[in-house]
Amino acid sequence: GVPHALVEVQVEVGSPMCGRTIGDVETAHASIVVARTPLGGAAAEAPPEKNAVAAAGDTLVFHAAATHVAAVAAEIAVLVVPKLVTVSPGPPTI
Repeated sequence: GVPHALVEVQVEVGSPMCGRTIGDVETAHASIVVARTPLGGAAAEAPPEKNAVAAAGDTLVFHAAATHVAAVAAEIAVLVVPKLVTVSPGPPTI
């Protein structure tokens, strides 16, 4: 199977991710955003609505092929806590 990763990132001010919907983010990175915690300590959304908009300070948790992790991190700007897992065929368990 293809190795996958769960990666937690914080969206930085000025990131190209700011102002984009979760659905757009997922499409751009061939990934799934499994959770979003908005800046300010609002309740986590798991999973977030596809039309929710990413904003500076949001924390996002992505599930993506391990080969896509660097691209996600580069666009968002900061890896908070990398959480790498290998996923065999079938959906990941979280």
